[in-house]
Amino acid sequence: MTSEIQQLRAQELEELELANALERMPGCREVARALMAKGAAYLWARARIAWPQASEEEARRLMRLCGRPAHDPFNGRAAEEADLYGFFEGRGNVRELMANLWLVVNDLLVPDLLDEQRRPMALECSAQAGFSLERLREQMGLARAHKDRVAGPGEALRAKEDWLKFPWHPVRQMQEQTRRPLHPLEGLGPWSRQRRGEFEREGGVFSPCEARLRSPLGPDFLPWMDPRHLWVARPESPFAQEAMDAGRPVCTGISGVTLQFFEFALMLGEPADAALALVCLAYLVPVKAHSFWEVLAVAEHYQRALVRTDGPRQLIPQVPALLARPARP
Repeated sequence: MTSEIQQLRAQELEELELANALERMPGCREVARALMAKGAAYLWARARIAWPQASEEEARRLMRLCGRPAHDPFNGRAAEEADLYGFFEGRGNVRELMANLWLVVNDLLVPDLLDEQRRPMALECSAQAGFSLERLREQMGLARAHKDRVAGPGEALRAKEDWLKFPWHPVRQMQEQTRRPLHPLEGLGPWSRQRRGEFEREGGVFSPCEARLRSPLGPDFLPWMDPRHLWVARPESPFAQEAMDAGRPVCTGISGVTLQFFEFALMLGEPADAALALVCLAYLVPVKAHSFWEVLAVAEHYQRALVRTDGPRQLIPQVPALLARPARP
């Protein structure tokens, strides 16, 4: 048993080192930047429609005010307002770009689409931003059909529970079988107990914004939460057993955030491909949210270049080709 634990720990360290290396790669950041550019385009269009008399400078300021900064204890949050502006303009690391894109979709786009009065504006802004209107309408229809099945027709759709959790998707249905909730330790909450130096020894690099963020546990601790304090993988689940048989670590169960980002990419008219899978690894693995197995199990539903059995050693030779997306017209 001790040998197996040591092997899993070695695998975990390899995953952390590669995921942190991916986060620093220009190709990974470019994929995240392209997604954020779509989110920022929606904010820009929304500001110009809501305030048509605004000058370009005023509209840019209003666009930024539409964005809501992530709050404690999430990684990728802004230390001050100027940081948030930079994220919308593509200046940030993978954590910052992906976390704030998530907020645009969760807090603005989908609530806009579900509000009957704002829906025409949301569709117009989505078209201007280059989103896939067909995919947006399909997702809204799937959310409506699922809600009618479980609650009966006529119930109002809720943005997060009925749409953004994608409750009809097989990955979401698997997720509940692969994890269970935990209660945060008394007095400490979900904040990470990992120290900054350990994160850096694993290959992690702090952005200028992250360097200014602080944890309530003290300046030496990582300034974001550890998802393992909230969720844990069910060791008895077939998903975890398959990972153990393959000698691969699990963390908090199959990744619902990876599911969201693959669906977001399709909604925004961006590729749901292996390059996006690498970005999800770079975003989620260094902060201990998920393991490679848990992220790539979701990516398998959308692309075939990467599968859950791919570990760091199998993946490293493929990275340059996977990040070299063909030029978009």
